[in-house]
Amino acid sequence: MASPVFLPDRRHLEQAIRDVAALPGPLVAPVTAAVAAVLARGPASAEPPSTQPVRIAPGSLGTWSGHEELTP
Repeated sequence: MASPVFLPDRRHLEQAIRDVAALPGPLVAPVTAAVAAVLARGPASAEPPSTQPVRIAPGSLGTWSGHEELTP
């Protein structure tokens, strides 16, 4: 599992994205380095993913937060 990438807080970032302006280097550099590191590792598995459906056991996925089964 890849480690998290912490990005510095930037003021007016939303406006730069809205105006399609170049993003600041200190914001782009960590993301670029993280993507390059993941790509350098190569494929996670030599085996291609299965195209066949996989059965999921009832109850194995848990519940939606705040939507637990209600009992009358």
